This record gives sequence, structure tokens and C-alpha cells, in this order.
Amino acid sequence: MELVEETPQIKMYRVHDQINVVEDKREVAAFFKVGMDKSISVSANDITWRRKVKLLFEDCPKVIEALEKVKMINGPSFSQFREWVKMYASCK
Repeated sequence: MELVEETPQIKMYRVHDQINVVEDKREVAAFFKVGMDKSISVSANDITWRRKVKLLFEDCPKVIEALEKVKMINGPSFSQFREWVKMYASCK
């Protein structure tokens, strides 16, 4: 994981060649860059976070299986994103 930007408000990490995770004082958000014209963003305050995470990692059954076991209503934490990205990296 590489810290690519830091301000007093946010820290942005590159955790995979296609995934950046932004950690700020209010929430955690992940950005998946599929191409120059398309991206998916997931934030902890988003009520549709589960559907978006499934889209984010749709080509990795291990992550989808782990996601199905999560019972929380609120969005994932930074450490949960990091674990899912590690699983995703091992799928590739």
C-alpha cells in the first residue's frame, strides 16, 4: 500500500493498480478506476455500498463470498477495504 497524497483532511492510498482508497476525517471511500472514462466510488455513508462493492470486485469470487458474510448496515471500514483488496490482488 502506497500513500500517494496527504493533506490535513485526507490521506489517499494506492492499494492496487486499479484501486485507490481515500481516508478522511468523516468517512472512508474507495475508487476503482476501470478506464479513463469510468469509475466506481464507494463511501462509508452510502446506503448502496454493498451493491457497489460487489460491482467493484465482481471478478473475484473470494471477495464476494467474504462480502456476503458481512452483517453490518454501515459501510466498510478502511481495514475491511484493505483486506478485500488483498483478496482481490490474489485473484488476479
